[in-house]
Amino acid sequence: MVGGVNPVFPKEGTSLYYAPDVLSKVWNITQNMGYGQFFINEPAPQTIDDHLYINQLANIRTIDIVHYDNVKKEYPPYHHHAWRQSFHH
Repeated sequence: MVGGVNPVFPKEGTSLYYAPDVLSKVWNITQNMGYGQFFINEPAPQTIDDHLYINQLANIRTIDIVHYDNVKKEYPPYHHHAWRQSFHH
């Protein structure tokens, strides 16, 4: 799970594809616990990280919970490849 200040967690694309039942279960729990303003029922693009390969190769259903800005259509800088590149200059 990755999040910063005022995070919003839409349903990440790889999770929707490989583990929709797990994703729904987690989102239902968050709604019931009163965290629905953070865990929104909107899709987000697919994230290509270790979860993709765990789902594909190991056939273990996993989900990503990642802060994604559905208005700007981007991940915050701390979870973006360009941010990590800045440390390699």
